[in-house]
Amino acid sequence: MKIPERIGETISYAMYRVEKLAEQVYHIDDQIDNPSSMYCLIGSEKVLWIDTSNKHEGYENELYEIAATMANGKPILVAITHDHFDHTGALEVFKKEEIYFPKKEASKDLSVDVNGLEDGDCLDLGDLNIEVVEVPGHTPGSVAFVEKNKEWVITGDAIGSSYVWLFFMEDVLETYKKGIHHLYDHIKDFKNPLFMCGHRHQQFPSQDRDLLSPINDPMTMQYVFDMMTLVEKIENHTATTRPFDILGKPDEHCVYSFEGSKAEIDSFVSLMK
Repeated sequence: MKIPERIGETISYAMYRVEKLAEQVYHIDDQIDNPSSMYCLIGSEKVLWIDTSNKHEGYENELYEIAATMANGKPILVAITHDHFDHTGALEVFKKEEIYFPKKEASKDLSVDVNGLEDGDCLDLGDLNIEVVEVPGHTPGSVAFVEKNKEWVITGDAIGSSYVWLFFMEDVLETYKKGIHHLYDHIKDFKNPLFMCGHRHQQFPSQDRDLLSPINDPMTMQYVFDMMTLVEKIENHTATTRPFDILGKPDEHCVYSFEGSKAEIDSFVSLMK
């Protein structure tokens, strides 16, 4: 199987496509209407595969062959950012590998054996050291993975991919506020971070995204600054809103933003009541 060699090169297969984002970094997603992003970090001794996207029966061999080709004989570690089906769907493809899962979300119902991940844990790939940073809000156990020397920030859906959904827990705004500031504390000295989010296509114009949402091509620290500011504006009731009816409850949900912001929050209307 041929894998992209040049930065920016993309190769499409039957279900999946692979883009080389930087040296030692690949982005992989499934070619469907709302693709979910996976990432592969190539260390000198081990390879880290982050998230497994949706389940696609009949394409399991293709996904594993992509990972095995990138690994080129090195051990593959698999790490999950949060327990949503579009990020864990193909987990069984990697059942023979060492799998890491947020400890706050790892349940006995998982079909594979996993190792728990907690804030401050590190995954050693040889020349790469990946730190686990908890960023709850999107889910109670959402984590990001940070490589400080490379300034890589892999976030799943923890901060969104131009907009973040905060629907799935109580006291969600206060929880998310603590999480986004916790992440910022880990990356505030980064000069040119590479953000790798859970649905990378949402950073760019595409048919299945909210056309009013901001474009983040590329995503920069301004996104994090604006997200922290937006939380404050929701708290002091100065954020702007527009309807959000994707979940079928337009009277209960809305999109929060402010003029010129690079980030949005989709959540409950009650946050500003």
